[in-house]
Amino acid sequence: MASVAPTMSLRSRALCTSAALRRFALWHQLPRLRTTAAARPLRATARPYVTQQFTQAQAFLTWLHERGIAPATLTQADLDTWYAKARAHQRHRVHGFLTWAITHGHLPRHLVATALMFKPGAVITQQHRLALLRRFTTDDHADVSTRTAACLLLLYAQPLSRIQHLTTADVLDHDGELSIRPGDLPAPVPEPFATLLRQLVDAAGPPPALLFPGRLAGQPVAHTTLHNRLRTLEFPIKEARVAALRQLVLQVPAPVVADALGFHPATATRQVTNAGGTWSRYPSPRS
Repeated sequence: MASVAPTMSLRSRALCTSAALRRFALWHQLPRLRTTAAARPLRATARPYVTQQFTQAQAFLTWLHERGIAPATLTQADLDTWYAKARAHQRHRVHGFLTWAITHGHLPRHLVATALMFKPGAVITQQHRLALLRRFTTDDHADVSTRTAACLLLLYAQPLSRIQHLTTADVLDHDGELSIRPGDLPAPVPEPFATLLRQLVDAAGPPPALLFPGRLAGQPVAHTTLHNRLRTLEFPIKEARVAALRQLVLQVPAPVVADALGFHPATATRQVTNAGGTWSRYPSPRS
C-alpha cells in the first residue's frame, strides 16, 4: 500500500497539470486569438507566440512536477526560486499563464507573478526618419509596393502583418484628397506619399483588391517576403516603427492615435512615456 500512495500522488499531479494546460489553451489563448482575428487580421507572429506561451507553461508545470510540488500548494518561495533560475524569455512567455492561473484559482491566489518590464526600444532619429521618407517617396529604384510599405511604417507605424492585408478599399479618395484606414478611423495621406499610393492602388485593380498581393491568387504577400524586401534595402523596420509611433503620440493624444491607427491604448500610452510626452491623461474620443 505504501508504494501505491506515491504512484497515485504522481498520477494526480500529472492530471492536474494536463487539465490546467488544456483549460489555459481552450479558455484563455483560443478566445483571445478569435477576438483579435474578428477585429483585424492576425499577425504572422501570433501563432508562434501562443505556441511558445503554451510550451513554456508546460515546462513550468513540469518543473513543479519534478520537484513534487502540486500547483495548489505552490508557495511564493517556490515561484521566486523558479524566477531566479529562469531566463528572461522564459519569464516573459510564462507570465500570461501565471496571471491566468492565479486569477482563476489554478494556482494559489496569494501568489504574485513578477511584473514584466518593457524596454523602451531602439529608435532612429527624426532626421533619419524624414530622410528615409524622402528616399522612399522619390527614389524609383525600388518597386512601388516596397516603397509604399516603407512609407506606411514611417508615417503610420504600421506593422508588416497589417500592411500585407491592406486592400484598395482601405484607401479613400474624397475630392482628390487621399486617406487610408489602418485602424478604426481614416488617416490623411500627405504628398508626395499620396502620389505613390495612387500608383499602387491603380495597379491593384478595383476594390477590394489586395495592395500587396502574393504569388497565389487572392492571398497577400508573405510576411517574410515583405520583411526581406525591406531588409534588402537596409530599411530599419523595428526602429522606424517605434520612432514613427513616438512622433505621432507627441503630436496627437495617445487614445486618438490608438483608435485611428489600430493600436492598443496601452501601447500608445507607453510610447508617450518613452517619448517624454504629457498626453497620458487625455480621454479617448470614444468615452
